[in-house]
Amino acid sequence: MADATVEQEMLYIVSHGSIEIFDRVAQRRQLAVERFASSDAFIDHIKTHELLRPGCVVTELFSNAVDGARIQTQLIEMNCTIPTIFVGKEPNLDSAVQALTRGGITVLLEPLDAEQVDEAVEWALAADCWQRRADHMYTKRVAVLASLSDRQREVLDLVALGLPTKAISSRLRVSKRLVELERSALLRAFRVSDTSGLTLAIGEHRVIEQFRYFVNARQQLRGPASRRQHDCSDKEGS
Repeated sequence: MADATVEQEMLYIVSHGSIEIFDRVAQRRQLAVERFASSDAFIDHIKTHELLRPGCVVTELFSNAVDGARIQTQLIEMNCTIPTIFVGKEPNLDSAVQALTRGGITVLLEPLDAEQVDEAVEWALAADCWQRRADHMYTKRVAVLASLSDRQREVLDLVALGLPTKAISSRLRVSKRLVELERSALLRAFRVSDTSGLTLAIGEHRVIEQFRYFVNARQQLRGPASRRQHDCSDKEGS
């Protein structure tokens, strides 16, 4: 019997036509599927419904009814980091580079290969799993850091640099006993058993912090390809 506590992974497919190969991959991987025939339908949905996670989005890069760049822009504006796989009928370097620069997982060109699609979905779901775990850990550690005293922050910074108790005591001009007490408080706050665990926790936090900054900066990029696609979309709606 399946574990009822395990979340079912979701595949959101935005396509004017039918990308049957993704349906087969979803069936083989036991993924739930939700389909949308246009950018408008998907955007209307995400404005009123939270996207279920774990999961990923599969969208055409550009077609008569689907504008992948517009979907990506909406996800960015909603601060939604769900991975996106783009599918294109013919090579369009500008559009592909723009999609990847702004956080897309990959761009697949038709005709699609089953193994290639399966690998792309696996990669996207793994990326989503890592992102959600990183977000969870980051939120918890931000709260821990906010609760620390100024002295504990000073000790933490020096512990992260690998300094021993005697060196920290000398640097801060406090007793070794005080440093040991603050270190013990930090171990409890971060729920780790020793200094190496504390160093690992703060190192991981800083890596995630830098990654989030990089992702945010990358997603905010705007380029000529995005503007051209929006121009085409605007003409369609007129």
